Amino acid sequence: EAVQQGCKEIWLTSQDTGAYGLDRRTNLPQLLHEICSINNNFFIRVGMMNPTLANYLLQPLITAYSNDKVFKFLHIPVQAASDKVLRDMKRGYTVTAFKKIVAAFREQMPQITISTDIICGFPTETKADFEQTLQLVEEIKPDVINISRFWPRPGTEAAQLKQLPSEIVKERSTKLGLLHKKTAAENNGKWVGWKGRVLVDQIGKVNGTLIGRNFAYKPVIIKGDEQLLGKFVEVEVTGATSQDLRAELL
Repeated sequence: EAVQQGCKEIWLTSQDTGAYGLDRRTNLPQLLHEICSINNNFFIRVGMMNPTLANYLLQPLITAYSNDKVFKFLHIPVQAASDKVLRDMKRGYTVTAFKKIVAAFREQMPQITISTDIICGFPTETKADFEQTLQLVEEIKPDVINISRFWPRPGTEAAQLKQLPSEIVKERSTKLGLLHKKTAAENNGKWVGWKGRVLVDQIGKVNGTLIGRNFAYKPVIIKGDEQLLGKFVEVEVTGATSQDLRAELL
């Protein structure tokens, strides 16, 4: 119904999209195949999924993502690059599992956008643990990192633990943010010179600009008026920042 009404961008979102359908003998890849079979010109953005279920669905998921209607955008949280900290968080997966998923998707889709979440300053996180997280970011180079400073939620086991000094937590999140800004700029710089189709889906913050998304869900800033909203346009990327691509209409 949404597509018939003219929608060009469909979001599948939940606390963990990988859990879809597991209570009724279906799954996320099957849902994606069904949506992709709808005859129209649109994109699908898949929301966050935890590594445990993503790993369970890995090959069918990659096959589903291969459809041109699915944005090549994978939001998979790692939270920390220390297995010890992940166990303390009771995450139920390992750093190796996270890396396996990223590697498998990149093997099939080298330009896929990888988005992850990282928590800085979990009470049991040591300096060495945090250094592992920095090393992981250097290795994986996620395109997007949602950085959080640990906050003790009342009633949780973690809230009963001895908390790290706030200045240490702040220092770690700042250091991680600076590293991510550098690696994200490197990633986006590789898109300069790319030509292709972009879906214009948002008005830009600067007057006379619009934001579109390419097949990898990269934000692309172009000049234009609101009449282009909801339309597909051809562009050439001429510049990049750590947050977006800059392009000219062709």
